Amino acid sequence: MNARWRGIVFAALAVAAAGCAAILGIDDGVPRDGAVPTDASDASFDVSDGGSTSDAQPDAGDGAVPMCDVDAAFAPPTAFSKLDSTGNDAHLRLVPPSEFIGVFQSVRDGGLGSTDIYTAQRASIGDTWTAIASIAPVNTTTADSDPTMSADQLTLYLTHGGGIQRSSRLTTQDAFSAPLAAAAINSAASDFAPYLVDDSSALYFSSTRNSDAGVSELFVTQPLADGGYTPVANVNGTGLKTGDNRYATVTADQLVMYFASNRGAGQGGFDIWVSTRTSTTVAFGTPRVVAEINGTTNEWPDWISSDRCRLYFTSDRGTGGDQNLFIATKLP
Repeated sequence: MNARWRGIVFAALAVAAAGCAAILGIDDGVPRDGAVPTDASDASFDVSDGGSTSDAQPDAGDGAVPMCDVDAAFAPPTAFSKLDSTGNDAHLRLVPPSEFIGVFQSVRDGGLGSTDIYTAQRASIGDTWTAIASIAPVNTTTADSDPTMSADQLTLYLTHGGGIQRSSRLTTQDAFSAPLAAAAINSAASDFAPYLVDDSSALYFSSTRNSDAGVSELFVTQPLADGGYTPVANVNGTGLKTGDNRYATVTADQLVMYFASNRGAGQGGFDIWVSTRTSTTVAFGTPRVVAEINGTTNEWPDWISSDRCRLYFTSDRGTGGDQNLFIATKLP
């Protein structure tokens, strides 16, 4: 084959390869679940210990997203300094699947006088959080906390006045409605820390309804299309009634659950524990403590990425016991 024909063949192969890449969504500049951030411009996010970014990319042959091993240790956590204020900042929940929008609670200048709910945005995982703004319609002069937002950004759950409330809107350009109590799932006790899984098929939360001493347990319900809920049930699992358990944080497939507990064998206060199961039809197994990210203060899990590689959490290890936001990462 002469040089002219070789050039034509090679050019045709290049075009075909580019077309396949476009179909598969490979290397198009859009971050995906499982990809290690390449933009670490936020100094609070250190990916230097994570190895090369190519290690976490999907296999180009099958498009599969690699999952992180639940039993593998997280790297030392880092603080989200760009979200930190002079007050308490806690419970950052991301909007799946991009992780570019988050909602969290904060006591900061410009608020209504207590804990308010804010939103923040970023251009990529690891980039600087910007556009921090109060979600005004849902905030009051008393404590508003524990926000969790649906993937379509049209439904927001929060804790207010010892109960769980829900707010909604028709489009992302609209303001959220004034929140209403989720009466069907609230009790006469304290109900708090709602957590929507990625597809909104389950709402996990914490409640003291079974304890005269104010001890929390983990519960779950399924939001229905008509605005109702399936009957509330305890999260079924081994050892989930040991100690005070709260802030369930569950993967998209509902097979891995992180939660905070003050049970023995921790490092002090509330520590983060993890429990797994092989199917949503069976109970969670015996929990184990996530020792590498816990300290002698309190830690509460906030959000886990669908590939199980990034755990966002809150800790009061800050100066003077202030609550601050952290992230712990691992590679597949």
